[in-house]
Amino acid sequence: MSWNGTTLASAGQDGTVRLYSGDSGEQVAKLEVGPPQHAVAFSPDGERLAAGGSDGRLRLWEVPAQARGVEIGSHDGEINAVSFSPDGRHVATASGDGTVGLWDAHTRSALGKLRGHTDAVTGAAFTTDGSRLVSASRDGTVGFWDTASGQLLARADPELGPLMALALSGDGRTFAIRSLRGPVALGDVQTRSLVVRLPDRHPFAAVAFSPDGKLLTASGLDGSLRVWNVATGSQSYELPTVAPFFTGASVAFSPDRRTLVAGSTNGPIGLWDVQTRQLVSVLPGHASSVTALAFSPDGKLFASGAFDGGVLVWSAEEGRIRARLDGHESTIAGLGFARDGRALASASTDRTVRVWDLAHGGAPIVIDAGFPVAALAVSVDGKVLATAGEDQPIRMWDRGTGKLLRELGEKSQSALALAFSPDGKLLVSGYKNGTAGLWTADGQKRGLLRGHQDRVWSAAFSPDGATIATASLDGTVRLWDTATRLPVATLPRALTHAVAFSRDGKLLASAGADPAVQLLELADRRKLRPARSDLELLQKKYGLRLVGVDLVELEPR
Repeated sequence: MSWNGTTLASAGQDGTVRLYSGDSGEQVAKLEVGPPQHAVAFSPDGERLAAGGSDGRLRLWEVPAQARGVEIGSHDGEINAVSFSPDGRHVATASGDGTVGLWDAHTRSALGKLRGHTDAVTGAAFTTDGSRLVSASRDGTVGFWDTASGQLLARADPELGPLMALALSGDGRTFAIRSLRGPVALGDVQTRSLVVRLPDRHPFAAVAFSPDGKLLTASGLDGSLRVWNVATGSQSYELPTVAPFFTGASVAFSPDRRTLVAGSTNGPIGLWDVQTRQLVSVLPGHASSVTALAFSPDGKLFASGAFDGGVLVWSAEEGRIRARLDGHESTIAGLGFARDGRALASASTDRTVRVWDLAHGGAPIVIDAGFPVAALAVSVDGKVLATAGEDQPIRMWDRGTGKLLRELGEKSQSALALAFSPDGKLLVSGYKNGTAGLWTADGQKRGLLRGHQDRVWSAAFSPDGATIATASLDGTVRLWDTATRLPVATLPRALTHAVAFSRDGKLLASAGADPAVQLLELADRRKLRPARSDLELLQKKYGLRLVGVDLVELEPR
């Protein structure tokens, strides 16, 4: 589409580029090229049109275009994508020969081929200032280039497999990629890391337990919010939503278990009455996806964080914004209140953790984490903050001073989820490799929880600390016995991004895919230690559907 919306261009397998009126939809021009065309783009001022296809040749037209266009260069493979720089001077092409082509649209000459990918390049786009170029490839990596020098600054592997398409947001801060396997993922251009993965079928983004542990909820990007009775497992229901509300990557219970809040992918926050299962209200506030939620211990306040770095503090009773906390520059990865509710900690992929004084206001304490933070946990007494991130050890910080207290584990472990036990003596960490680690508060490793086949996104302790719930990209939620570190149950979920227990430990909430939000009512978890021969009996007694019980060898303490 041209910048002013008056003209639409399409590239076709019939070897033509066609132009249509944006108002009437009528075809206004048919440009005969010959070979099948795969990509077409207008310059920002709408005065030029570029296209490329199976023959690897880049063609340029002056608009209005009526001729075959001017060929300004070629690749050794097909052209899969075409993009103009913001000033319209340069054109980037993504080619099947594994290179990114850079061309001068004014002089109609080649500037060079950018080499670094090992397979076909399927997408390329400029950042808003034109100084950087982002590319996606079938080799599974995203490339970040310096436009002036053509230097490859970094290659990031999102571990999604071959990448088939790439797009940049209007502000140039976010890139979107689609993989051959189907999932779509959003990433941060500045940190060159993924922020959220959005599978193509009924994606689930967040899970949470109700405070009493009786319910488990999961929210999904298909707009659904589902709740499970933890004891019966089979009795689940869906909470009503309203268009265009889509549940996102965050969900939380109020301490009294009466209210469930879930964030949406387009900004609003939904509040549900857990008892009546009715949507009570939708609160506007954020302008982007809600990525984190947390209630204060007394339930009077809750905080929300968003993809754009915004943090809001809400009155839970009135549903109105009490404070806007500005300062973060990118996605909020975690939130946590102090025990007295007078301070709030927020962690972001902008490499900082900020501690806000909600009682007196003023500038926050800013902790330079030194890396994009992917997870945050606040100790029970509110005095210690735990952070984790990609290829980084777990770091423990003094909340009051911002001083680094200790580091746990190795950089290669990549913890993506953190949670303190209710008594504050243990810390669980979910890892990129599919395991979860158990630590004492003073930094001693207790062992690993083994069983997941993909990264662990979320982890939570039951209120009595006896059970750990983990949610993984492998499509399961697993329950573990904290004392033995043995798996108790495996609950199948298409995709789960978050889990949470209710305060009484009777409900487990998970957010993922089809259904989006589920509540599972837990039975006496001390009895959930079956041998394989007891699975049928357990299912009949508690109504809990089990996929299986995994037996793992405990690591020596």
